[in-house]
Amino acid sequence: MIVKAKPNIHHLFSLSYSFVEVTQGLFFHPYQTMQFLVRGNYFVVLIFLPILLFSFEQITIFLLVNKFNLIFHIKILTFIRFFFEHLMLIWQSVLIYLFFRFKYAWKNKL
Repeated sequence: MIVKAKPNIHHLFSLSYSFVEVTQGLFFHPYQTMQFLVRGNYFVVLIFLPILLFSFEQITIFLLVNKFNLIFHIKILTFIRFFFEHLMLIWQSVLIYLFFRFKYAWKNKL
């Protein structure tokens, strides 16, 4: 008889904590965190987090401008938007570079 375990709230909190910890590590310490991700194949999908954040930002701006007729005339909001977009693109390129670098290093035992 197979007994299926009910999803425990502790497992959900544990998974959420791990997700946030790896995300924070990718932002503040990408070199060390990417080594951990490539070596253990844990949360490898998170290397695409900047693209997901960038897409979420683009969809949000699209909805605010087109659906709710909000126009960004405030210069600081435009600056923050462009800063965020460029930060996400640079962060994504760094993560992809580190991923392939460590993948190659672990494959060739360097």
